[in-house]
Amino acid sequence: MPVDAYNLVSTYTSFGKALKTEIVEGEAKMCKAIDDLIEITLAEGEAKGKIKGKIEGKIEESNKNIAEMRTAITNTLSLLGKISEKLQETINKQTSFSVLIKWLQIATRAESIEQFEKNII
Repeated sequence: MPVDAYNLVSTYTSFGKALKTEIVEGEAKMCKAIDDLIEITLAEGEAKGKIKGKIEGKIEESNKNIAEMRTAITNTLSLLGKISEKLQETINKQTSFSVLIKWLQIATRAESIEQFEKNII
């Protein structure tokens, strides 16, 4: 590609900044630029994949912790009596870990399931 054309394209796109195009005898060697673009794109994809994997791992860990907290609340309350389906559903629908921690604290101090229910509303 003629250098003038290359300079025009690189001025109006981000390619000029991202790619190291070799200029030989007044011509921009686009094969090198395309190879660089492919390399940059692959590197960006790999980085995004790593980030996505880390996020998915954190979400999975968080979901596991929430499930364990729900189980702890249910087990604690079962020592006080039979848990109604409505209360079990309320516990199972809760997705906030901080709320579940508070509920577990309330459950450990409650003298009855009814007292627990009144304190979480």
